[in-house]
Amino acid sequence: LPTPAPLIPGREGSGEIVEIGAEVQGGFKVGDRVAFLGQNTYSDYVVVDPVHVAKLPDHVSLEA
Repeated sequence: LPTPAPLIPGREGSGEIVEIGAEVQGGFKVGDRVAFLGQNTYSDYVVVDPVHVAKLPDHVSLEA
C-alpha cells in the first residue's frame, strides 16, 4: 500500500504519561508507565486511545 510522506514508523511503544485528555477514563494518571499500541510511535510524543494502553508493573522496564 502506498505510504504518504512524511512517514513516522512505529506501531507500539512504551513510555510515561505526560498529559491526559479531560474525557479520558480508565484510572490513568500523569507519570504512569505504560505500554501502548498506536501509530507513529517513534515520535517523541503520541496521542493514543486509552483502550490501547496498559499500565506496566514496576518490575517491567520500558525497554522490555
